[in-house]
Amino acid sequence: MRPRPTIPRGPGSNQYQTRSGTPSPPQPGTSLLNQATADDPHQRCGEIWGTQCQMPVSPPRFAHGSHPSLGSKRRAAGDENTPPSILESLAQDPDQQIRHRVAGNSNTPPIILERLTHDPDEGVRRGVAERIHTPSSLERLAQDPAGDVRSRVAGNSSTPSHTLERLAHDLEWSVRRGVAGNSHTPPHTLERLADDSNLGVQVGVAENSHTPPHTLERLADHVSSWGVRCGVAGNSNTPSHTLKRLAQDLEHIRAEVAGNSNTPPNTLERLAQDPQRAVRREAAGNTNMPPDALDKLAQDFDMGVRLWVAGNFSTPPGTLIKLLRDPEVAEVVVDNPNLPAATRAMWQLATR
Repeated sequence: MRPRPTIPRGPGSNQYQTRSGTPSPPQPGTSLLNQATADDPHQRCGEIWGTQCQMPVSPPRFAHGSHPSLGSKRRAAGDENTPPSILESLAQDPDQQIRHRVAGNSNTPPIILERLTHDPDEGVRRGVAERIHTPSSLERLAQDPAGDVRSRVAGNSSTPSHTLERLAHDLEWSVRRGVAGNSHTPPHTLERLADDSNLGVQVGVAENSHTPPHTLERLADHVSSWGVRCGVAGNSNTPSHTLKRLAQDLEHIRAEVAGNSNTPPNTLERLAQDPQRAVRREAAGNTNMPPDALDKLAQDFDMGVRLWVAGNFSTPPGTLIKLLRDPEVAEVVVDNPNLPAATRAMWQLATR
């Protein structure tokens, strides 16, 4: 099942985005070529400046016996092309920003990160806590006096379960929030955190896809926090009968239900007729939506709804062919693998 999309934002839209963070479909008037090349720095830079950009590709090197400037050392510390030997030297630099950048560099070897767990600067240790994967180092950082460091350990997917269980009792709510959102937190620990006094921690449990279904059912009845119910509504582990009940809740909660891969088809069909376009957009992008309902959504007055029907891999060929006549969504339709190849070729030939 594909991840849920981001609700497209159009002019005058005051809608929100879903939590998945996946890319939104092409906006009207936006070149597909520009979107396709946005991740290519050479090509994208050339489009902006009209020239061939000179991108640095060689790793930074310091001549033997030289005294590089503070700026050059900071740049090298954060450059993933910097050789480990230079990173090792920079990890001992008296400048805190340099050590912090070394801690966040994806090319920094584990042995250097382990050494930085003893750094006197909290920001450096915080950066290490996010990236290091060594259990012994994470165990040590879990006892750090700084709550921000412990919270990073709590959110690290490599932190051992027994360490997470201990951090679940931390006095800092941000640390417990990290444990609540960690996919490796044991189910019994998540059950206990569901009763935490802090709503942020409860939301973390509600959003965690490893939270037991019976715990999610209980959180769905949280009358004092729509944020908790919203987390349950978007959780793929939430039972279908619970989602059916949440489909009658507030607009943003109904939208999360409409985008949930576990929502039953009959509930999706009802949400496809929701008066709020944010809900219909999420429903239109759900691959579990019945074909007949997708065909009706393809005629929706809201362009965002039609865009998500056009990009839905469950949309039948007949509906896609009809949408191909819609100039606002045609370019998205062409990218849908369900569109017959002959139809795609004819469209591309006609629009050259």
